[in-house]
Amino acid sequence: MSYGYPASGGPIEILREIDLAIESGSSWGLLGVSGAGKTTLMALLAGLELPQAGSVRLMGRDLGTLSDDERADLRLQSVGFVFQTFHLLASLTALENVLFPLRLRRLPDAAERARTALAAVGLERRLHHRPAALSGGEQQRVALARAFAGSPRVLFADEPTGHLDSGNAERVADLLFALNAEQGSTLILATHDRRLVARCRSCAVLEDGCLRVGEAVT
Repeated sequence: MSYGYPASGGPIEILREIDLAIESGSSWGLLGVSGAGKTTLMALLAGLELPQAGSVRLMGRDLGTLSDDERADLRLQSVGFVFQTFHLLASLTALENVLFPLRLRRLPDAAERARTALAAVGLERRLHHRPAALSGGEQQRVALARAFAGSPRVLFADEPTGHLDSGNAERVADLLFALNAEQGSTLILATHDRRLVARCRSCAVLEDGCLRVGEAVT
Protein backbone atom coordinates (compact mmCIF):
# COMPACT_ATOMS: atom_id res chain seq x y z
CA MET A 1 0.00 0.00 0.00
CA SER A 2 1.00 3.63 -0.49
CA TYR A 3 -0.17 6.89 1.08
CA GLY A 4 0.42 10.60 0.56
CA TYR A 5 -1.38 13.92 0.30
CA PRO A 6 -1.63 16.71 -2.26
CA ALA A 7 0.44 19.90 -1.93
CA SER A 8 0.88 23.06 -3.96
CA GLY A 9 4.27 21.92 -5.24
CA GLY A 10 2.98 18.46 -6.13
CA PRO A 11 1.86 15.39 -4.17
CA ILE A 12 3.88 14.40 -1.11
CA GLU A 13 4.36 10.67 -0.69
CA ILE A 14 4.60 9.54 2.94
CA LEU A 15 4.54 5.76 2.57
CA ARG A 16 5.62 3.81 -0.50
CA GLU A 17 4.70 0.25 -1.41
CA ILE A 18 4.34 -1.06 2.13
CA ASP A 19 4.07 -4.85 2.13
CA LEU A 20 3.47 -6.22 5.60
CA ALA A 21 1.91 -9.18 7.43
CA ILE A 22 1.75 -9.35 11.25
CA GLU A 23 1.20 -12.68 12.95
CA SER A 24 -1.85 -12.91 15.20
CA GLY A 25 -0.97 -12.86 18.89
CA SER A 26 2.56 -11.62 18.30
CA SER A 27 4.31 -8.42 19.33
CA TRP A 28 5.52 -6.29 16.41
CA GLY A 29 7.68 -3.20 16.76
CA LEU A 30 7.92 -0.30 14.31
CA LEU A 31 11.03 1.81 14.70
CA GLY A 32 11.52 5.24 13.15
CA VAL A 33 12.53 8.80 13.95
CA SER A 34 9.92 11.52 14.54
CA GLY A 35 8.28 12.40 11.24
CA ALA A 36 9.13 9.08 9.60
CA GLY A 37 5.44 8.24 9.13
CA LYS A 38 4.95 5.79 12.02
CA THR A 39 1.68 7.37 13.17
CA THR A 40 0.38 7.43 9.59
CA LEU A 41 1.17 3.74 9.14
CA MET A 42 -0.51 2.92 12.44
CA ALA A 43 -3.60 4.88 11.36
CA LEU A 44 -3.74 2.91 8.11
CA LEU A 45 -3.36 -0.44 9.87
CA ALA A 46 -6.21 0.49 12.25
CA GLY A 47 -8.49 1.80 9.51
CA LEU A 48 -8.43 5.38 10.75
CA GLU A 49 -7.12 6.27 7.28
CA LEU A 50 -7.31 4.42 3.97
CA PRO A 51 -4.40 3.93 1.56
CA GLN A 52 -4.41 5.65 -1.80
CA ALA A 53 -3.07 2.49 -3.41
CA GLY A 54 -3.27 -1.10 -2.22
CA SER A 55 -5.33 -2.49 0.62
CA VAL A 56 -5.26 -3.20 4.37
CA ARG A 57 -6.81 -6.24 6.02
CA LEU A 58 -7.55 -6.20 9.74
CA MET A 59 -8.52 -9.53 11.28
CA GLY A 60 -9.24 -10.84 7.80
CA ARG A 61 -11.48 -7.96 6.73
CA ASP A 62 -10.57 -5.64 3.86
CA LEU A 63 -10.93 -2.20 5.45
CA GLY A 64 -11.42 -0.52 2.08
CA THR A 65 -14.68 -2.41 1.55
CA LEU A 66 -16.18 -1.23 4.86
CA SER A 67 -18.10 1.97 5.52
CA ASP A 68 -16.85 4.50 8.07
CA ASP A 69 -19.39 3.16 10.59
CA GLU A 70 -18.37 -0.44 9.96
CA ARG A 71 -14.70 0.37 10.47
CA ALA A 72 -15.54 2.29 13.66
CA ASP A 73 -17.55 -0.66 14.99
CA LEU A 74 -14.71 -3.07 14.17
CA ARG A 75 -12.32 -0.89 16.18
CA LEU A 76 -14.76 -0.56 19.07
CA GLN A 77 -15.30 -4.31 19.32
CA SER A 78 -11.81 -5.64 18.65
CA VAL A 79 -9.11 -2.94 18.81
CA GLY A 80 -7.39 -1.11 21.67
CA PHE A 81 -5.27 2.05 21.48
CA VAL A 82 -2.55 3.50 23.70
CA PHE A 83 -1.33 6.92 22.58
CA GLN A 84 1.59 9.08 23.62
CA THR A 85 -0.75 11.84 24.82
CA PHE A 86 -3.13 9.55 26.79
CA HIS A 87 -6.43 10.96 25.35
CA LEU A 88 -8.25 10.73 28.68
CA LEU A 89 -11.50 12.64 29.18
CA ALA A 90 -10.72 15.36 31.73
CA SER A 91 -14.21 15.43 33.26
CA LEU A 92 -14.25 11.69 34.00
CA THR A 93 -12.52 9.75 36.77
CA ALA A 94 -10.01 7.01 36.04
CA LEU A 95 -12.73 4.41 36.47
CA GLU A 96 -15.16 6.31 34.22
CA ASN A 97 -12.51 6.70 31.50
CA VAL A 98 -11.97 2.94 31.42
CA LEU A 99 -15.72 2.28 31.60
CA PHE A 100 -16.62 4.59 28.72
CA PRO A 101 -15.76 2.31 25.73
CA LEU A 102 -17.02 -0.76 27.60
CA ARG A 103 -20.43 0.82 28.06
CA LEU A 104 -20.51 1.78 24.38
CA ARG A 105 -20.20 -1.96 23.72
CA ARG A 106 -22.99 -2.62 26.26
CA LEU A 107 -20.90 -5.23 28.07
CA PRO A 108 -22.83 -6.56 31.09
CA ASP A 109 -19.66 -6.88 33.20
CA ALA A 110 -18.25 -3.47 32.27
CA ALA A 111 -17.76 -2.24 35.84
CA GLU A 112 -15.97 -5.43 36.91
CA ARG A 113 -13.74 -5.33 33.82
CA ALA A 114 -12.80 -1.69 34.46
CA ARG A 115 -11.92 -2.25 38.12
CA THR A 116 -9.92 -5.38 37.32
CA ALA A 117 -7.98 -3.58 34.57
CA LEU A 118 -7.12 -0.65 36.84
CA ALA A 119 -6.03 -3.03 39.59
CA ALA A 120 -3.79 -4.83 37.09
CA VAL A 121 -1.89 -1.58 36.45
CA GLY A 122 -1.66 -0.75 40.15
CA LEU A 123 -4.36 1.96 40.30
CA GLU A 124 -6.99 0.30 42.46
CA ARG A 125 -6.67 3.20 44.94
CA ARG A 126 -7.00 5.89 42.25
CA LEU A 127 -10.33 4.86 40.74
CA HIS A 128 -12.13 8.10 41.55
CA HIS A 129 -9.38 10.57 40.67
CA ARG A 130 -9.68 12.67 37.52
CA PRO A 131 -6.72 12.99 35.13
CA ALA A 132 -5.62 16.36 36.56
CA ALA A 133 -5.04 14.67 39.93
CA LEU A 134 -2.89 11.90 38.41
CA SER A 135 0.78 11.94 37.44
CA GLY A 136 1.82 11.42 33.83
CA GLY A 137 2.74 7.80 34.55
CA GLU A 138 -0.60 7.19 36.26
CA GLN A 139 -2.50 8.74 33.34
CA GLN A 140 -0.68 6.47 30.91
CA ARG A 141 -1.55 3.47 33.06
CA VAL A 142 -5.22 4.50 32.97
CA ALA A 143 -4.95 4.64 29.17
CA LEU A 144 -3.36 1.19 29.20
CA ALA A 145 -6.10 -0.19 31.45
CA ARG A 146 -8.73 1.30 29.13
CA ALA A 147 -7.09 -0.37 26.13
CA PHE A 148 -6.90 -3.82 27.73
CA ALA A 149 -10.20 -3.83 29.66
CA GLY A 150 -12.13 -4.77 26.54
CA SER A 151 -9.80 -7.71 25.77
CA PRO A 152 -8.90 -6.38 22.30
CA ARG A 153 -7.69 -8.77 19.63
CA VAL A 154 -5.29 -6.08 18.41
CA LEU A 155 -3.59 -3.36 20.47
CA PHE A 156 -1.98 -0.34 18.80
CA ALA A 157 0.55 1.53 20.95
CA ASP A 158 1.88 4.73 19.35
CA GLU A 159 4.91 6.12 21.26
CA PRO A 160 3.35 4.91 24.53
CA THR A 161 6.34 5.93 26.65
CA GLY A 162 7.39 9.07 24.78
CA HIS A 163 6.33 11.59 27.44
CA LEU A 164 7.30 9.55 30.50
CA ASP A 165 10.39 9.60 32.69
CA SER A 166 12.62 6.53 32.54
CA GLY A 167 11.06 4.84 35.57
CA ASN A 168 7.46 5.22 34.41
CA ALA A 169 8.44 4.38 30.82
CA GLU A 170 9.92 1.06 31.93
CA ARG A 171 6.89 0.24 34.04
CA VAL A 172 4.44 1.00 31.22
CA ALA A 173 6.54 -1.08 28.80
CA ASP A 174 6.58 -4.00 31.24
CA LEU A 175 2.79 -3.77 31.55
CA LEU A 176 2.32 -3.66 27.77
CA PHE A 177 4.26 -6.87 27.20
CA ALA A 178 2.89 -8.63 30.29
CA LEU A 179 -0.72 -7.95 29.36
CA ASN A 180 -0.01 -8.80 25.73
CA ALA A 181 1.27 -12.21 26.84
CA GLU A 182 -1.57 -12.81 29.30
CA GLN A 183 -4.40 -11.88 26.93
CA GLY A 184 -2.83 -13.08 23.68
CA SER A 185 -3.61 -9.81 21.90
CA THR A 186 -1.59 -8.78 18.87
CA LEU A 187 0.62 -5.88 19.98
CA ILE A 188 1.60 -3.35 17.30
CA LEU A 189 4.05 -0.86 18.78
CA ALA A 190 5.49 2.27 17.14
CA THR A 191 8.40 4.09 18.79
CA HIS A 192 11.76 5.74 18.29
CA ASP A 193 13.14 3.76 21.26
CA ARG A 194 15.31 0.87 20.03
CA ARG A 195 15.26 -0.81 23.44
CA LEU A 196 11.47 -1.03 23.34
CA VAL A 197 11.39 -2.44 19.81
CA ALA A 198 14.05 -5.00 20.76
CA ARG A 199 11.56 -6.56 23.19
CA CYS A 200 9.12 -7.35 20.36
CA ARG A 201 8.97 -10.75 18.69
CA SER A 202 9.41 -9.15 15.26
CA CYS A 203 10.15 -5.65 14.03
CA ALA A 204 10.63 -3.30 11.10
CA VAL A 205 12.26 0.06 10.45
CA LEU A 206 10.46 2.89 8.67
CA GLU A 207 12.72 5.31 6.82
CA ASP A 208 12.10 7.62 3.84
CA GLY A 209 8.62 6.16 3.42
CA CYS A 210 9.91 2.61 3.01
CA LEU A 211 9.55 -0.30 5.42
CA ARG A 212 12.44 -2.65 6.08
CA VAL A 213 10.82 -5.70 7.65
CA GLY A 214 12.88 -7.88 9.97
CA GLU A 215 15.62 -5.26 10.30
CA ALA A 216 17.87 -6.07 13.24
CA VAL A 217 17.53 -3.63 16.12
CA THR A 218 20.74 -3.01 18.07
